[in-house]
Amino acid sequence: MIGEEGVDDRPVTSAEIQKARSFLVERLLPDLDQTKQKHDLVRSDIAGYERLLVHLRELEERARRGVVHVDSHIDSDDGMTLPAKYSTTANPIVHLGLGNLYLELPAQEARAFVSSRLKLLSKRLGREQENIAKIEAVVHLSSTTLVKLEALHRGETKTILDEN
Repeated sequence: MIGEEGVDDRPVTSAEIQKARSFLVERLLPDLDQTKQKHDLVRSDIAGYERLLVHLRELEERARRGVVHVDSHIDSDDGMTLPAKYSTTANPIVHLGLGNLYLELPAQEARAFVSSRLKLLSKRLGREQENIAKIEAVVHLSSTTLVKLEALHRGETKTILDEN
């Protein structure tokens, strides 16, 4: 029933509370988790491309100094460090960021590609951060509203518009 001020003043039902709780638990929180995972993947990609850019610059600098081979190491994805020997004159192979696609590029082009990829990833990271903030705001609003609805359902005298 709509009251004098245009506010729906009928009692909150258990079904409505359960529906609100389900929306929060089954939709919003999984969406938040998924968005945070996307954010973490983008951060990981950025870190990998930043390391690659540093490595490419080091190799290019060593090539300018006349160094042909470099004894170094590779940090694998599973946390292991493996010995490696690099040629400063060989073209690096760069991950394109699309599935398992890689491309062999001259060093200067590889650095340019990595730099542009970092710009794109930084923009994507910003969008993911915005998405997280939006979903967190909706989660907060929904959970606060749910707590107030449950209080109303229990017969407490405060209305949903009252502050704590």
